[in-house]
Amino acid sequence: MEEQIAGALGTLETLVGRELPGSGPIIVREVSSVELGPYAGTFDPDEGIARVSEHLELGTVAHELAHAWFNDSLFEARWLSEGSAAWAESTVTDVPCDEPGEYPGSGRINLSNWRFVGPRASAEDLAVVRWEYDAACYLVASMVDLMGADRMRDVLAALLDDELAYRSGDRVLQGRGGAQDWREWLDAVDELGLVPAGVSDLDYAQDLVAAFGGGSETAAALLPARSRARALYRDLLESIGDWTVPEAVLRPMAEWSFTGASVAIDFTASAYAAAVATNAALPEIDAVNGPLRDLVEEAATQADLDAAVVAATEQQAAAEALAAARERLAEPLEPLEEIGLSGTDLRPTLDEGIAAVAALDDEAAMAAAAHIEATLDGAAGQGTTRVAIVAAGVALLLVLVIGLLVWSRRRSTRG
Repeated sequence: MEEQIAGALGTLETLVGRELPGSGPIIVREVSSVELGPYAGTFDPDEGIARVSEHLELGTVAHELAHAWFNDSLFEARWLSEGSAAWAESTVTDVPCDEPGEYPGSGRINLSNWRFVGPRASAEDLAVVRWEYDAACYLVASMVDLMGADRMRDVLAALLDDELAYRSGDRVLQGRGGAQDWREWLDAVDELGLVPAGVSDLDYAQDLVAAFGGGSETAAALLPARSRARALYRDLLESIGDWTVPEAVLRPMAEWSFTGASVAIDFTASAYAAAVATNAALPEIDAVNGPLRDLVEEAATQADLDAAVVAATEQQAAAEALAAARERLAEPLEPLEEIGLSGTDLRPTLDEGIAAVAALDDEAAMAAAAHIEATLDGAAGQGTTRVAIVAAGVALLLVLVIGLLVWSRRRSTRG
């Protein structure tokens, strides 16, 4: 038996990607089938004792040892603990978790309401419990078959470390603490397992869980909203280049607050689109990688995102105003405009305005654009004024010259 235990334990540690939890030993104790009742074995994580039938089987040992990881401390839902342990057992014994047959009980399938049997259980009760184990095993194993063992280890690592499945770049957020519920398991399976494995059907896992009644009716009613939000989320990832998705999006997605998540997704996409438009107007400032990016990526709440979108919109407006001013500066001037702008250099004002856009100082940028536009608008008038002043000066000079000549002639006549 010791060799069986050692072999099973080594396989399980590789499968989970973690050593046996806890600091104390795991005791495997053979007990009579009478003590176990209708079950082949039990495991008490607090005591660290696995009780298995005296008719020892490798699968039973593996199953009960797997509960060292998969128990009520990790999962709220019993079907997740039993399904994960059954999947681990199937890996050790190389016996697949086949799809269960027709549900033998009455009413709808509901794994979230896990049934237990006692010593006086009826044949139907025993059949339902066996079916529950088979269904839970099939549910978990189906996910692993699609994602592979390596990605399943990533899924389990997130669940064991209480890390949210929705993550971006190097940002990994901590969860709520305590045992994981089926929604957190589903998110981890999807985001850390199936999506990285290239599974294109974003609803595969949630549809399968729903088919077996893996979640409460209240939470399951959110699955259509989850489907829509996850589609928006994937679109966002494809549309924002190498920007990191902010916590203001990631956390409501993980908390199944899909209305708030959808709004946050829309705001993030809008901020990025504004940055792209700013880049188109003023390519030299690289707005996509400027301070606006930091504002968006560091947004922890919707209020933070609101402020970032306002900044993005104002930056875009300032950039487009300065771009228009620069275009006007490049246009040929009429003669009167050249006279009006003589001695005036608007290039420093333009440069200062562009620098202000890059620094998100939109007030200074708009002031620079307004100054350039006003100066150009008044150039012809200023030129007219200057010509008039020059003409008046010339006329006055002529009057003075004529007057001097007349005076000189009269003086000569008297002499």
